[in-house]
Amino acid sequence: MYNNMHTSLIEKLFHKLSGDYNVARFNFSFSGKPESADSKQSIRELEAVISFLGDKQVALVGKSFGGYISSLVAAKGKLNILKVIALGYSLHEEGNTSVVFDLDNVGGMKVPLVIIKGDKDPYCDEHLLKNQLPNCKLHIISDADHSFKPLSDKGSKEANEEKVISLVLKELEK
Repeated sequence: MYNNMHTSLIEKLFHKLSGDYNVARFNFSFSGKPESADSKQSIRELEAVISFLGDKQVALVGKSFGGYISSLVAAKGKLNILKVIALGYSLHEEGNTSVVFDLDNVGGMKVPLVIIKGDKDPYCDEHLLKNQLPNCKLHIISDADHSFKPLSDKGSKEANEEKVISLVLKELEK
């Protein structure tokens, strides 16, 4: 579940966006040691990055836990965030929909929340997501897991990543 800023999707997305946007990417301090993931610490780290960028309008694009933390930060309503795009949203424990992560006002946040997920994502059950966050805009990548890897030999990870990048670009243009 815990990747870093050097995964192929994040690197491709960073390079694609860098031509038209001011882009920052970073690893949370727990990167490489997922057992030490701390939501409160990660929120502080993301808020520090946004503050470092200055008082600008910001769109947050986060993968997995980064998308989850981005939604928590946006829900606070204290920073000038225009939109959150979460790639492979972490809603619950792997395959366990009875342990839903704290959504701390995400359902009532004032900025749009866009979630792009694989249809076979074990961390984000689609029905539970629609129940917990009915106002989010949802894009589903067919035959894809949490990292958009295909689960059959019909597609490729590269093709799925291109679909994700295309959706992110379209959502940022709105």
